[in-house]
Amino acid sequence: MKRNLNILVTIAAALAFAGQSAVAQVPAEPVPAEPPEVLDEAPEAQGESPAPTPESEGRRRAESIERIGSDYSLPDGRRAREVAVIRGKVSIDGTVDRDVVSILGEARLGGAAKVGGDLVVLLGPLEVEPGAVVEGDMVVLGGSMDLPDGFDPGGDLVSISNIEGLAPFASVPPWLSKGFLWGRPIVPEVPWVWAFALVFALIYLAINFVFEGPVRACASELAAKPLSTFLVGVLVLVLLAPVTFVLILSIIGLPMVPFLWMSLGLVALFGRAGVIRWLGARVVPDSAPGDRFEAARSLLVGMLALCLAYMVPVIGLLAWTTVGVFGLGAAATTIFGSLRREHASSSVGEAPEPGEVAEVPVDANGIAEHPVAAFGPRLAAVLVDVALLALLTAILDTRWVVLTALAYHIALWGWKTTTVGGIVCRVRLVRTDGRPPDFSDAFVRGLACILSVAAAGLGWLWILWDANSQSWHDKIAGTYVVRVPPGLPLP
Repeated sequence: MKRNLNILVTIAAALAFAGQSAVAQVPAEPVPAEPPEVLDEAPEAQGESPAPTPESEGRRRAESIERIGSDYSLPDGRRAREVAVIRGKVSIDGTVDRDVVSILGEARLGGAAKVGGDLVVLLGPLEVEPGAVVEGDMVVLGGSMDLPDGFDPGGDLVSISNIEGLAPFASVPPWLSKGFLWGRPIVPEVPWVWAFALVFALIYLAINFVFEGPVRACASELAAKPLSTFLVGVLVLVLLAPVTFVLILSIIGLPMVPFLWMSLGLVALFGRAGVIRWLGARVVPDSAPGDRFEAARSLLVGMLALCLAYMVPVIGLLAWTTVGVFGLGAAATTIFGSLRREHASSSVGEAPEPGEVAEVPVDANGIAEHPVAAFGPRLAAVLVDVALLALLTAILDTRWVVLTALAYHIALWGWKTTTVGGIVCRVRLVRTDGRPPDFSDAFVRGLACILSVAAAGLGWLWILWDANSQSWHDKIAGTYVVRVPPGLPLP
């Protein structure tokens, strides 16, 4: 049992060494070795220090070797404290005081090699020449082992050359070392990556062909409002974790968690198809937007461009992430827009006859006709609301400040199109289509305010240089703020 525990500790130590080596794939600075154990305490008791031996001096000069993605060789006559190599070939002809760990690579012990601790080889072949010595345990998992006749390590010998289920992962290490660690999703020399790319290309083509209208709507939303689309995508990602957490805590909503994630995955697929199609249309414009074959051509062109970008280190991972955020934002904006149009059409009534102009109802006070509010009045309104909320939370003695602020703003925006601070400073909330906001608009705007504030207030300060004085939460919710004259009654 003690031997097995030592093996697990050795593997864990190797992974820890690998995490430190991900920053720089060079040998670590020399680390002073621990002094050898004192077997006889008599000299110390007499006030004498043991005389240094050549072996102890060699241990003090030994280095700890840690490598990722590169080979290491210890020649005969040289000493190392311990060696850990991931995705590289390790060749030992000298002396290693402690453990030797090889993961996802080849390992070789020469005839003069001596390993004072354990030898662990994971998912790679091991070759041991006659004369090599391993004083501790020797473990070989998921790889071949070539040992000389009569070889016997000092500890246990564990060899499992064929671990069921590990074979499919044999091609993963090249992607990890040449793709993931370099920040690029596609590694050209790894075949299965192209298989994945082909599968997703077929999925996107099928979605684009069967659901051409929704995909085109996502691409149109991205083309019309790229910043708002990106912000909505970020908002969806920010809210995903807390919404999932709340559903799990509610117990009743726990069964909804898998459906939430599955729905989000489908939405992301539609959104990504729209983003890829938009990219392709930017290269080769569509002459007939509703034509499915032109849509397929745009999608293929967009996928080709993204595949080229995915091969570039760092930029590839950045492009993949950006496309995902834009896809979520485009899909969410399209869904919300369709729901808003459906709600608007139901409130108008019957459709007008051909040639007639439908009347678009606006609020009775004509708020949409007033000028857009400047930064100063809006800031003053916010300060009044902050003071009121501080007083309210102090009276209620509550710690749920964020929830109280959300409830306050959402309720007043949806009920009176403004807050107490807005009444004092004469600012009102209006939808971009001229209608007063309803509670769904207020809810979306309230949640989006979290994003505007969380980004160091940049989303709120966006008012200063936006042409319509819109903040991020205004763009996400489709609203803007106007300044009304004194004495204008509330709705």
